[in-house]
Amino acid sequence: MKPLYGFALKRCARLQDAEDLAQEIMLRAFQALLVRDDIAAPDKFIWTIAHNTLANDYRGKAKHTVGTPIGALADTLFAEDDTAACIIEKEAVNRLHQETAYLSKLQRRIVIAFYYENKKVNAIADKLVLPLHTVKWHLFEAKKDLKKGMDTMRHISGLTFDPIRFDRCETHGSL
Repeated sequence: MKPLYGFALKRCARLQDAEDLAQEIMLRAFQALLVRDDIAAPDKFIWTIAHNTLANDYRGKAKHTVGTPIGALADTLFAEDDTAACIIEKEAVNRLHQETAYLSKLQRRIVIAFYYENKKVNAIADKLVLPLHTVKWHLFEAKKDLKKGMDTMRHISGLTFDPIRFDRCETHGSL
């Protein structure tokens, strides 16, 4: 039984399938040995039954399976390089770039130098001729504004100029 189980174990993907195949091989061999008495080489006969049973098992699986089971695809469906995750990340980066445009000119220069050019705060302060604590404060405020802008949805169409008209006000030139 052990060599037949090892044979099945090497050729099956799951432990349960190997156990079922080994059991099927032993059952067919036992039934054949009960019927026939003229077997000259029993070892060769049992291995032939094992190969034929394996072939029948493969044929049966091919008829009943359509494609790959979803469990086998779970790792590939939810991998880190998933296109949905990439799209969401690209949208977040684009949104961050848009929000950076709403910062003041000084804050924008500090954020770009610090995050995109990887400059130290001391180097930024020297380049902009500003005190170190001022650069840190602008960086802190810029991060706070960026976070606030990322959390809220800006409506660009709402940024129109709509003056207020006073119909009933008149000016006479005197108080």
